[in-house]
Amino acid sequence: LDPLTYTPELTKLSEDRRNAALMEERPKADAYLQRMAEEKGARKTTTGLIYLALEPGTGASPAPDSLVLPNYHGTLRDGTVFDSSRDSEQPVQVMLGMALPCWQQGVAIMKEGGKAKLTCPSALAYLDRGIPNVPPGAAVSFEIELVKIVGQP
Repeated sequence: LDPLTYTPELTKLSEDRRNAALMEERPKADAYLQRMAEEKGARKTTTGLIYLALEPGTGASPAPDSLVLPNYHGTLRDGTVFDSSRDSEQPVQVMLGMALPCWQQGVAIMKEGGKAKLTCPSALAYLDRGIPNVPPGAAVSFEIELVKIVGQP
């Protein structure tokens, strides 16, 4: 196959498929975000993050560029797990300033030792491009336990 001939066609085919998936997902994501915003105790920020405290923490809140140790469980709107640290039995190290915008905003609200559910519109998560196991335009949720703040600036 001649790459000069077929690469543009394959690129267009891929973009068309992504756009079709995006158009199918967007109204479902919007309905999911609305439902999550209506949960008792949930609060929606001006950026669209939906924050629901599950257990209050007693420690400090992380700074925007803190190194944190969270345990987390990420799910799609239908409950499908797309990522989780629960299986490893160890929290992961995350530079908060390098995390998804959803995490940067939501984890900054938490206190050490607390647990929260963050429901993220695609603009704060994986955008319109998606990632493997997360469709383009998908809203996602993370249950996060902020185990420890390792380093504060």
